[in-house]
Amino acid sequence: MKRKAQPASLAATSFRRALATALPAALPYFISILLLFTLSTFIDILGYDSRIAQNAQQYISAGEPVPTLQSLYRYILFNTEMGFLPLQLFAILMPVLLGFVLFRFMANKRTVNVFYSLGLTRRSLFMTRYLAGQLLLLLASLLPVAANLILNLAFFGSCRELWISAAAVLAALVVMSSLSFAVTAAVFSCVGTVSEGVVYSVLSLFSPSILLAGADGLMSRVWGSPFGTTFETMDFGRTIYSLLLNFQQVQPVFLLKTSCGQVCQLPMNEKWAAPNGSSLLLWALLTVGIVALGAFLFQRRKAEICGFLGKNRVLNVLGVVSAGFLCFGAVFKVSAPLPDFAAVILSILAYAAVYCVFYLALTRDGKRFRKKLRFLPVHLSAAALLGVLVVTGFCGFSSYVPAISDVQSADVVMPNQSIKLSGYSGTRGIDNQVFSEQGDLVPGFSSERDLQLITRLHRQLAEVGRRELKKEGPLKDRTVRTVIQFVYTLKDGRQVRRHYERIPISLLTQFLQLEDSDRYHALIREVLTTEPEPEAYDRLNYMKEQVQAINTVLLDSKWLAKEREIPLSELQRRELLRCISDDLCAQPAQERYHPSAPALGAIAFIHRDGESERESSFSREISGTPAPLRIVITRDMTNTLAFIREHASADFLEEDPPIRRLSVIRAKWNDNPEIEMIGSFPYTFTWYAALEFSGGWGSVGFPSDNAFVSSGPTLDAFQFSCVIRDPAQIKEIMSHAYLNYFLDTDGYYVLAEFEEGRGYSIFFLPESEAPESIRNAVN
Repeated sequence: MKRKAQPASLAATSFRRALATALPAALPYFISILLLFTLSTFIDILGYDSRIAQNAQQYISAGEPVPTLQSLYRYILFNTEMGFLPLQLFAILMPVLLGFVLFRFMANKRTVNVFYSLGLTRRSLFMTRYLAGQLLLLLASLLPVAANLILNLAFFGSCRELWISAAAVLAALVVMSSLSFAVTAAVFSCVGTVSEGVVYSVLSLFSPSILLAGADGLMSRVWGSPFGTTFETMDFGRTIYSLLLNFQQVQPVFLLKTSCGQVCQLPMNEKWAAPNGSSLLLWALLTVGIVALGAFLFQRRKAEICGFLGKNRVLNVLGVVSAGFLCFGAVFKVSAPLPDFAAVILSILAYAAVYCVFYLALTRDGKRFRKKLRFLPVHLSAAALLGVLVVTGFCGFSSYVPAISDVQSADVVMPNQSIKLSGYSGTRGIDNQVFSEQGDLVPGFSSERDLQLITRLHRQLAEVGRRELKKEGPLKDRTVRTVIQFVYTLKDGRQVRRHYERIPISLLTQFLQLEDSDRYHALIREVLTTEPEPEAYDRLNYMKEQVQAINTVLLDSKWLAKEREIPLSELQRRELLRCISDDLCAQPAQERYHPSAPALGAIAFIHRDGESERESSFSREISGTPAPLRIVITRDMTNTLAFIREHASADFLEEDPPIRRLSVIRAKWNDNPEIEMIGSFPYTFTWYAALEFSGGWGSVGFPSDNAFVSSGPTLDAFQFSCVIRDPAQIKEIMSHAYLNYFLDTDGYYVLAEFEEGRGYSIFFLPESEAPESIRNAVN
């Protein structure tokens, strides 16, 4: 008589067979980690010498030693600059394949009956197959990390930080793959088909990311919402602010980055930060809990559900809600140009469509599908309520402005800056339209006076809401596209961010008062009068370096047609910059953007070299950016004028050649939505129609199809202009022609062509100051 096999023997046999079955399915995970983690690191470390050899001559010419990798890093387990996302995607998706191979037997009646008749308890059967897969995942994670560790020990040497970091990375990979494998095992334990097992496993792993992505789409519709937008900082940084990225710690796909991202490599000039052990522990405990749940579900599983779709109501609801919510939020986002009620209706219809398609695929039967439709009104009611909350401000979110007593400091993106301290790499002209870049956050507004101004402006912008962009009608009545951002740092350490992409022009002009703030004045003084810091790396320090590199000062006549160098010593040049900073801080922003009289001339600061001399010979432009820095001189700039009288000839400001003719066109302004974004995600830049005119001069030989001012029209734009030759009319017009003006009013561009081939200058003539003859002649 045959002796009956013992349960331990049966379990061992089942374990061995599971190992043999799972080995081919574990290879994709092992190969992906080997390629993306180990091979990439080997290439990065072993290929350093060949890469640095291409630039070695630059170091030798500068008298500096060629840096070795050992002098730059203490270890490199993984080059984080290559990005975590591909590695994390493979680490979380490949174990699903392993789970599919080991647990697909549950979805087939013949195989499930065979496995149930092996003599093992259901719990033992589940655990032997799970442990077999878990062992392979452990080995597949251990070998690549061990290879990287050995390479680092041979190349950099041993250190405590390296060993701890390697252990943390190994733990993160093991926990991440184990979580994915456990979820797949648990899902297959409660569904009836293979397709459901695979789809619901992936959906469960990515459901936090899907829900957060949908929430990002919804919040993009809330007035003032910062989610889904980019915040530029003056240290050349960029923050893509979104719920999806801000809450990476709750998403399995980002487990490796959130727990070990800071320890994958250690530069010599950085302090080592310990891995996030608490995050790893929580994910590990969750994994253990899911394994226990999977074993419990497997024990209670009914063999009768094999081969039937839609037998797990919980996963069905999870699937339809996740997919529906993602489409709901996506439609909300893409319907931004539409009215609020239209966005809500379209989003509800999108959710309804997903619901119907989802349950049609599950039921494949008209009668069963109609039964599922009973719950559709509940889903749509919840979606409608959520949509109404979003378009009405999301329970006060859109109208919230922190109290001044709670604010420690504020950072603001200023829509315009006469001295462009933060971003605004420049504006560019297209015919007679002008487009500007999104600027950086200007940090450090902390005085009570500044905070009162900022919160008052913010409150007014929050109250006007998202108005329709208007391209017709009087300019002062339009709502235009721009970028205004606020970041409040509260006294309790929290931050409040808001982002606005449009504003009424009537309110935009009030934002010019930010140039009258204590902080902006301090920044102007810092840029123009202080030395750069050798170790600092930010835009402000860059501007200081540019200003201090100036070795030539030029004086321009009032129409920019003539230019003369002012010979100054280094001490005198610094004194002139101090005079200008004092005058700019004393001058109201209103006078800079809406001057009461035309400029007396301009003063330019350049670093003289062959290129800048050539540029100055064929074009001059009013500019608030260095290289060159050209600032208009007005009558109220008493310190600057006094300096000019002492060290140059103030009479030169009045010298200009006679004007042969004026060409006048209407200053058209058009917010062209087609020039909103340039670049590739996430490295995109926002362009928007600018309202700032800065005039300039161009030589006769300047190409007519180029704008010799970046924020004004090209010469070709004046091809069909109104031409003025009468000296009296010319004099009257030029008495109201401005080299700089804020375009919040209708008006005209004036092209002055000088006698004797002395070139051209472009000015702005406000509608309110234009002679009647011009108003009648120019359409």
